[in-house]
Amino acid sequence: MKSTSFVAVALLLALAAACGNDTRIDPNAAPPTGDGRLFHRGCGTDNPTADQIAAVDALLAQARVPYALAAPVTIPVYWHVIHDGASGRLSAEAIDASIAVLNASYGGATGGAPTRFQFALAGTTYTDDATWYSDCDVSSVEAAMKAALRTGGADALNVYSCGMTGSGLLGWATFPEWYDGNPTDDGVVILDGSVPGGTAAPYNEGDTLTHEVGHWLGLYHTFQGGCRGQGDSVDDTPAERSAAYGCPIGRDTCRGDGPDPIENFMDYTDDSCMDRFTAGQAARASAAWDVFRSTAPECSIDADCDDGDACNGAEVCTAGACEAGVPVTCGAGEVCDPATGTCEAPSCLPKNAECSTDADCCSNRCKARRGVKICR
Repeated sequence: MKSTSFVAVALLLALAAACGNDTRIDPNAAPPTGDGRLFHRGCGTDNPTADQIAAVDALLAQARVPYALAAPVTIPVYWHVIHDGASGRLSAEAIDASIAVLNASYGGATGGAPTRFQFALAGTTYTDDATWYSDCDVSSVEAAMKAALRTGGADALNVYSCGMTGSGLLGWATFPEWYDGNPTDDGVVILDGSVPGGTAAPYNEGDTLTHEVGHWLGLYHTFQGGCRGQGDSVDDTPAERSAAYGCPIGRDTCRGDGPDPIENFMDYTDDSCMDRFTAGQAARASAAWDVFRSTAPECSIDADCDDGDACNGAEVCTAGACEAGVPVTCGAGEVCDPATGTCEAPSCLPKNAECSTDADCCSNRCKARRGVKICR
């Protein structure tokens, strides 16, 4: 049967603990000042360290299905509207428009690479709570809110919209590798004014949710790591020294890597500027889904299973689970190759070599001599 190694489990526990450092303060570069804007994009999702990224990359290498062969996934969305009377009480139309933005963005309809993901609204809750609405960016309030409202398992996207008046953030998310360590915390929190037609211009076209769901699916900021190191662990997103704001066409902060990916959903530009994921990001999110979030069967065909010692019964896929098969039975004088599960004639033992049966000696006989059987 397939299983996660002890080392991988230890890495998961360490990664899950990383979210405990979350203080709901934007961990990224400070936005520009003095341009008269009411809002600058702020994402409170913690930037992982290089060691944490390397650990996740090692786990993603275990993804069961290559991206090119991965089946489409429809993710159920549970939207929790936190409001203070009329403030923040999003309409059904605003929520539907947000889901439509997700589907267009992740489907490649806005100009980028399509991913395997689509989204379907599975439920909506409304909670009238002034404290939750204003202080959802306070860790203790966030924890209480999520404990009361979160629905579903690792494969269910829980979205919380609220006012978060203290931090000035637009949103944050949990990474998929954190789920096992704290399932209740899993999900995405966004500023209510960031939905399509909201008050948080120029971040009111719904792409804050697109950006945060990218984190929820395992993607890092395009400027992760700056110009050095493994960056965001995606080969086709050029390195970027720092977050981009507005829509600075032609910006190139890491010479030799090409222009900064300012149109990428995982940067910090205006909603009207960002419009794409890359094929590499689609593949990474797919692998993260299979490793950390998928509740799909362990296998669909026998080839998905690890045979191990094939002679003891090559594993077969039964009702979505890998199970031991029937041990191989070889004919007289044959031996089973544990790597292939095939029966083969053994090599003959030389004369005077110790033996067990005549078959060991081929044309010779296995005879006892002074208490020891040898080929004669």
